[in-house]
Amino acid sequence: MTEPRHPDDVLASLLAAQTASRRTKLEATHLLCRERYAAGERDFSVSAVGRVLSERGVMNGRGLMNKGAEVFRDLLGAWQMHADQQWLADTTAVPATHPDAVLVALLARSDIKANRKASLRGFHELCRRHHATGTLDCSLVTVGRLCAEQG
Repeated sequence: MTEPRHPDDVLASLLAAQTASRRTKLEATHLLCRERYAAGERDFSVSAVGRVLSERGVMNGRGLMNKGAEVFRDLLGAWQMHADQQWLADTTAVPATHPDAVLVALLARSDIKANRKASLRGFHELCRRHHATGTLDCSLVTVGRLCAEQG
């Protein structure tokens, strides 16, 4: 697996071939992602970032789904990879069956769509919080109930 590029490097490479208007929006998106990352946020999905971009009046967040917004999705993907890398840290010292190692392996696969990866991250975080309470009950019934409570 290749080492993910830092979001600053991705931004620099994307800015080179853009119009002034698009450069401004890319820089605003990058700044927003940097703020979210500094605040401990780990969700850099199109929907989550798009909602905040719309609220701030930078651009219509739904426009991030358009074909022409691929550069914005590339930037968001770089931020997501950066956050995942920091959040999950190094999994080389744990067995391949450890939940963190399994999640890293699944997130690295290119055949899994972004919305599924977001669901995997959420599910992993839910299980991590449940385990931190001291319980070892991770049955389907218990996890299903927790998912329903969380929404």
